[in-house]
Amino acid sequence: MPPAPTVIKTDAASPQQLRWIVAVLAFGTLLLFAPVRNFEFVNFDDDVFVHDNQHVRQGFTWAGVKWAFLSADIDYWRPLSWLSHMLDVALFGMNPGGHHLTSALIHALNAVVLFFALRALTGRLWPAAFVAALFAWHPLHVESVAWIAERKDVLCALFWFLGLWAYAEHVRAPSVKRLALVAGCFLLGLMSKPMILTFPFLLLVLDVWPLRRVEFAGDWREFGTRLRPLVWEKLPLFLLVAVAAVATFQAQREVGAMEAEGTRSLAARVANALIAYVRYVGLTFWPADLAILHPLPAAWPTWQVAGAAVLLAGVTGWCVRRLAQEPWQAAGWFWFLGTLVPVIGVVQVGAQSLASRYTYVPLVGLLIALVWRADDVLRRRQLDGAGPWCGALVVLGLCSFGTRQALAHWRNGVTIFEQAVRVTRDNHVAMTNLGNNLARAGDHRRAVELYQQALRIHPRSVEAHYNLASSLGDIGQPAAAERHYREALRFQPNHARSHNNLANLLADTGRVPEAIQHYEASLRHQPGNLEARFNFGITLADAGRTAEAIAQFEAAVRLRPDFTRARLQLVNLFTSAGNLPAATAHNDELLRHAPGSPEGRFNAGSLAAARGDWPGAITHWQEALRLKPDFHLPLHRLAWTSATHPNPQFRNSRAARELAGQFSRLAGPQHPEALDLTAVALAADGAYAEAARQAKQALTVLGTNQPAFAAEVRARLALFEAGRPFVDGVAR
Repeated sequence: MPPAPTVIKTDAASPQQLRWIVAVLAFGTLLLFAPVRNFEFVNFDDDVFVHDNQHVRQGFTWAGVKWAFLSADIDYWRPLSWLSHMLDVALFGMNPGGHHLTSALIHALNAVVLFFALRALTGRLWPAAFVAALFAWHPLHVESVAWIAERKDVLCALFWFLGLWAYAEHVRAPSVKRLALVAGCFLLGLMSKPMILTFPFLLLVLDVWPLRRVEFAGDWREFGTRLRPLVWEKLPLFLLVAVAAVATFQAQREVGAMEAEGTRSLAARVANALIAYVRYVGLTFWPADLAILHPLPAAWPTWQVAGAAVLLAGVTGWCVRRLAQEPWQAAGWFWFLGTLVPVIGVVQVGAQSLASRYTYVPLVGLLIALVWRADDVLRRRQLDGAGPWCGALVVLGLCSFGTRQALAHWRNGVTIFEQAVRVTRDNHVAMTNLGNNLARAGDHRRAVELYQQALRIHPRSVEAHYNLASSLGDIGQPAAAERHYREALRFQPNHARSHNNLANLLADTGRVPEAIQHYEASLRHQPGNLEARFNFGITLADAGRTAEAIAQFEAAVRLRPDFTRARLQLVNLFTSAGNLPAATAHNDELLRHAPGSPEGRFNAGSLAAARGDWPGAITHWQEALRLKPDFHLPLHRLAWTSATHPNPQFRNSRAARELAGQFSRLAGPQHPEALDLTAVALAADGAYAEAARQAKQALTVLGTNQPAFAAEVRARLALFEAGRPFVDGVAR
């Protein structure tokens, strides 16, 4: 027998009131979060999820869609969040402002949907609007909105709130169709982030209040009996929960996101969970000292754990005792407690003790309890007029001020991790990441200090050793760099990036056989490491192992078709080997992905010249020079062709002298190639004496270096002294 319809008494509201509420929620939220349009990517998950993710950076492609639905190799199965990132790339490319604005837009939409969901569930207008505004403008939600990698938070919440709205409509008129809509929203939420696993349990809480499909009258046995049909009603949702929970647990364990068994005892994890619950409540009222990462301490003081347990038990007991009189207190509290369960840390994922992003949906429960409590007091005491409205505006104003203050720390990686180092203790992860961002900005001195500080806190930190080695290498201390790379590998032998960088260092110092071993190890542990494949290819090419080098570069472009540097190496290697069709094919593919590549245009010109297509060659070289005016290679080719081409149709002595002058200014007037080019250009214009003088100067600069080139210059000098120009038999 289907459940009976539930009548939900709804506050009267005019269409104009609803439009104003929606406008304030939507546009107020977008205005508050508008600064994110100028924020950067964060090199902390944003790289893995977006700008260095070979699947996402291709944009919306069939191969990307297939990967999104069939893969859980980064953290867990969440195809919709991947698709949203791919759509951003298709719309905005790698401009982070567009990605940030998408998150802000979804957050604003969430505020509006939450308002309608709460209004449908409770029938109340202004309390629902106030909760939605607090949700949208609370500083705890800055992390979920301003961190592109947390798109999964805002997207999951969208389907969560839509599911609540759909459930309210189902309760008003129960039907399989409406329940299927609820299940569909739940499934879409699971496809965004599995934190929504608690959704069916939350629906049972809402069945008690505000829906009052089952009421507590003091008899727990009777209450359980009346609740049972509502549990059966949600059986399909619970089945989805079971499947998703097992899949998520397995995926997190396989990618190494979960702490190894035995690293922290169950008692330690429970202790942190109790403390975290209390800290989340405190941050709701005083959201200060927020950071991207709050590290786990070695242990919490016993008195703090005991105090947190007593406080949580006391509040829970009070809510249960007041369930019949004030059910909104229990509903809001259990919303908060229950929806945090997947991320509270009993099953530890990551190294954080808490994270403000985890409150994105749970906070709504606390806000409901607080707002409905205030509304009850106002109604019982018959308080109305300007006072409550002024109080509400003050609270919203304080939230907005706090949010703007918190947003200021999310401009870029430096500001984010400076804040984390400032407001947390012994945060070696934040120190390492701040060092990374400073090193990327060229401040290696401060970066090295931070890495060393991180290692004093955690001497076995692989990332700190790795990044310290990178910075030491950049400031010219290769021996110290090598030592720290080897330390990183001692603590984590499968650290692919350390193998790659150590291989680079070894190759640069002539230890090629050992370098090759480390490249192979890097690729064995991380076959998709494009930098390792590229560097391995360069080393093999330098060692004369051309076929093996080509194999590495081809593997790299199979993994990432728009990997321009690898394409350029393939063009050069195939050209040197005389395989012009293969070189042309790779250069065409390069230009398909990067039509504005000056190197690609230069190669296209050289390949056209090799085929005898001189008009095409000249056009490509001119385009390369337009794209990159200081690109000396096309400049030299154009000048040389204009001065020495055997076909008078392509010779232009005046252009040759002008182009040679530009090349000389770029390379330096005493550069031997600049002197030689100037000489042939002058000779093409009939200035043989000056051409001979430039050729002699080139020979003086060369001395005993580059004997083959010097022999060519002497041959041309003989022509100039005989009053003849140089005409290239095979134009370069």
